[in-house]
Amino acid sequence: MNKAIKYLAIGILIGGGIAIALWMRAPATQPDSPATPVLGVTTPTYPAWTISVPTYASLTPDFKPATSVTPTFPPDSILTGQIAQILPDYGGDWNILIRADGTRDMVALNADRKDHVASIVKIPIAMLFFKTLEKRGVPPEEYETFLSKWGVERTYLQLLTAMLVESEEQATGIMMEIIADSKIDVPAILEAWGAPNTDISNRYSTPRDIATLYEDLYYGNVIAPEGREVILRLLSAYTDNDDTRLGVLRPFLNAGSEYYNKRGTLTKERLVIGDSALIAFDSNGERKV
Repeated sequence: MNKAIKYLAIGILIGGGIAIALWMRAPATQPDSPATPVLGVTTPTYPAWTISVPTYASLTPDFKPATSVTPTFPPDSILTGQIAQILPDYGGDWNILIRADGTRDMVALNADRKDHVASIVKIPIAMLFFKTLEKRGVPPEEYETFLSKWGVERTYLQLLTAMLVESEEQATGIMMEIIADSKIDVPAILEAWGAPNTDISNRYSTPRDIATLYEDLYYGNVIAPEGREVILRLLSAYTDNDDTRLGVLRPFLNAGSEYYNKRGTLTKERLVIGDSALIAFDSNGERKV
């Protein structure tokens, strides 16, 4: 799949700045991925949000059968034609959205179909965490200090890093408990953000919801700028796997480009391989996002 995506990279970038969400479902043929180690830190006891940590196996629910949809593509797109030719070689059942500047769909394949997105759902979880800080009355200008000083079992900044960079399930479980404890209206907030089909508990969403959440985050529409900066900084952090999947686009980016992404993989019952990204770069004197 990486080789095929690489051949499409130039065509994608010609189309403008993009928010991408794609994942593929197929029968599981691979063993479970090794667990990500917990960050080795020594942490003090914090007075805020003392919670019980849940059983993390529950964070990966059983699959619900997905309705098969016949692929349809928007007309008059060279990139669309290239993708349509490549997908049959890889099998599986694809959900894809490539959108330019938050306004124009370049490629849409099952873009509004709700399906399991695995760890990609950790992006809205991080965004919702900052809504809990708003409800608690933490001033945005104090976020950096607050996140580095307070937390549950670890500092909040360590938990966010473990969840978004290392994709650690234990940290994700704690974040989910913090959100539940805060009593914020998660469905209402996600709907207001333009992601009504996103279910953080069961990890279901659509490519369009995921792209919209990236755009909300990047353009600073939904949480304080200080929270936005923290999440984007973590989504841009480099790890060993970042040259795979959509990471093959990196060599085609010019100096000063921005690349934010979150992958998702699941091997239980079916194999789910997903990736999502927002890319920003200059083109003819204009910032494409």
